[in-house]
Amino acid sequence: KYDDGYPPVVNHEKETELLVQVAASIDEVNHVKEMDPKMGGEDFAYYLQKVPGTFFFTGAKSPKTTETYPHHHPKFDFDEKAMLIAAKTLGSVSL
Repeated sequence: KYDDGYPPVVNHEKETELLVQVAASIDEVNHVKEMDPKMGGEDFAYYLQKVPGTFFFTGAKSPKTTETYPHHHPKFDFDEKAMLIAAKTLGSVSL
């Protein structure tokens, strides 16, 4: 038996290009790069089936640690300043 699961996240080209341009212009953003495809599921895929958009990750490694842990791991931690950078990016791209 196969379960369909989530649809793939397919970013729209125009919106992705806009996000890259805007993010690159934000001083706090250290670098912008295209990621290789990932196999994880994401609810945002359903939105992208209905409206143009793009999905992105914000790097948020905690400066307090040299180790990185995945989400839902008991030792997962992140730099809360990354939330401000992500909010600035979203706000800037929406204007």
